[in-house]
Order: sequence, then C-alpha cells, then structure tokens
Amino acid sequence: MKTIVIEARHLSRGTGISKYFELYLDKFINSHPHYNYIFVTDSTKNLYKYKNYSNVNIKKLSSPNWIKHPYLNDLYYGIISFPTFLKNQNADLLISPYYDFIIPRKLYNKVIITIHDLCYYECNTLYKTHTKIPANYFLTNALNRCAGVLTVSETSYKKIKLYFPEITQKKRVIVTYNCFSKPNFNFKQNILPQELISKPGKKLLYSGGFENRKNLSRLFRAFYQVTQEYGDLYMIITGNLKNNKKFHRLIHSCGINEKILLPGNITDEQMQTLYQSGITGAVNLSLCEGFGRNSYEALLNGLPLLCSDIEINREIVGDYPIYCDPTNVEDIINGLKKLMKTTANKSLSSIDERFTIDYNFSNFSNLIDDCMK
Repeated sequence: MKTIVIEARHLSRGTGISKYFELYLDKFINSHPHYNYIFVTDSTKNLYKYKNYSNVNIKKLSSPNWIKHPYLNDLYYGIISFPTFLKNQNADLLISPYYDFIIPRKLYNKVIITIHDLCYYECNTLYKTHTKIPANYFLTNALNRCAGVLTVSETSYKKIKLYFPEITQKKRVIVTYNCFSKPNFNFKQNILPQELISKPGKKLLYSGGFENRKNLSRLFRAFYQVTQEYGDLYMIITGNLKNNKKFHRLIHSCGINEKILLPGNITDEQMQTLYQSGITGAVNLSLCEGFGRNSYEALLNGLPLLCSDIEINREIVGDYPIYCDPTNVEDIINGLKKLMKTTANKSLSSIDERFTIDYNFSNFSNLIDDCMK
C-alpha cells in the first residue's frame, strides 16, 4: 500500500490555512482509502477526528525543551525535525498546506506544496530580515523540489507567474479556491462572550490577523476619527491578543483602547453567531492577501463590508464591498462613515460556485493522483 505524508502542523492550529486545506483533505482520504496517510505535526490539537481512520497515523515531533519562542520552534521543525523525519521514511508523496520546511533530496518531485500568497515579495519592506531570509529559502527550496503547487486564487497564480515565471513553465500550478458551507442562521446569542452581548452601541468586526500587512495602524487611526462622530461605536477584534504588547501599544497610541472589544479566540460557531448578532459591518484593509477568507464570510452573511481596493478583493468579493485606498487614512475614514450608513443584506447567503468543494475537488484530486503514478 502506498504512503502519503501530510504536513499537518497548520491543520492543528485551526487557522485560515487549516480551514482551506481540511475540506479537500477529508474528501480525498474518504475517496482514496487505498493509501496509508501519515500526519506529521508538532501538536495533535484539532486532529482528533483523524484518529478514527484505520489508514491514518499521527506522528508528533517535539522540539528541545530549551526552545521557548514559537518562531524558533517553527524554525527547528522546518529545518531539523521534519526534514529528519522525512529522510527516514519511504513516502510516495508529501502534501503540505504550506511550504515552511526543507524538502530532502530523496523526495525530489514527490511533493505538493501550497502557496497562499507572495506577500513577502509584494510587501517586502513590511517584514523583518530575520523572517524574510528563512521564508525565501523555504520557498525557493520547495519550488525547486516539488512536483506541483496548489494556490488559492487566480490573483495568487498570477503573482507566482510574475515572481517565478520559470516555475509555472516547469511545474503544475493549480488553483483550488477556499471553499465554504452555507451559513447556519440558527442564531445562538448565549454562546457569545458576555462582553459582546452586554455592551450597547454599534460594533464593527475585524478578524483578519495582526501582521504588518494587515494595515491595522491606518485602520485604527481612521477608526479613532470616526468614533469622534459616532460616540457609541466599538470594534470587535478576534484572536489571542491578551499578551500581545505590540497590539496594546498600538491601540493606546491611537487613543482607542476603550473602544476595542477583545473576546479572544472564538469558535466557528461563535463567529457564525457573531455575524448575525446585529454587527454594523466588517473591515478588511489588508495591503496584500492570497484570498481574504473573512471578507467572503462577511459577504456570505450579508454583512456590510469595507475592503482594500486591491486585486484579490475584486476577484473574491467583486462589487459587494465599499472599497477604499488602504494607504490613505482620509479615504479609510470616508469608507468607515459609508459603512456606518449601509444596511445588512441577508439575501446574499448563496455560495459562489467557485468556492464550493464540488467545483474545485477534481483539480486537487487529479494533481495528487498524477503525482502518485
């Protein structure tokens, strides 16, 4: 029986990467029970369902105890522990929802990677040197040794072709979009954190992460100006920010610390309820994205949306949002004011065919099948 190794570290983290990849992987395993699958990870969190498969084994790799910083832990995994594991396996194929590891020579042309975006290249100045150097090395190594590439949008495909033209000529690069399920409009207010329920006033939602490319500094400066006109306006920001000193310094410097609601990490069910809880609108002012999953979720739930006027948003959410120049604070202010006057449209709950698993799965499956021949 042939063996496929799944680089499952990102699946265990419950991020947008895992939401993208999990639907494809589940369908592939169910439709290809004749393969053995080895899931390799540094944490088994969120992988429990795969233990029910008789042909799935989960291998947890650990870092030395002296490595405390998450970034250093990721580097150790990508440079030492995962490549060492691969060298000792006789895998027929490796599939990864990302590319942040070294591919050993023995797996040359036996790897499928995923490129979600090329923001390290598009927004080069926003990244520190100590993160750019390993990221560039991992990507170059992966592109040279992989058999094929999955990417999540036509925009990302064009960026790959722009920055690595020789790769699109030598390798198969396949677009497999993020996929979605129809929203469940069974509103459950009692599952939301109490502070979100009890706080009166208008609320905006931001759920897009905290990298520099997410453009939070300009968003927060614009938000401060709008709160001078709308005194009862707050912003809900999801994610684990309790101990993020850089984030707290930013909201204090912008004068909005009393206007920010931080529920922490919330479940998919809580997020779905949050979309339906009477929120005024959602914002996504990123300078660079590969897809922008949170923007499409807002559209799917009929939530008014303010977006950066960049190519990927035009591809994914079309004419639905209010657009603004993400580099111009005044334009963001005007966009936020328009958002405050826009009403929700619950009729937009049908899913674009491009973002369904049935539309995309054959591309995903065929690439793997061809690489396994």
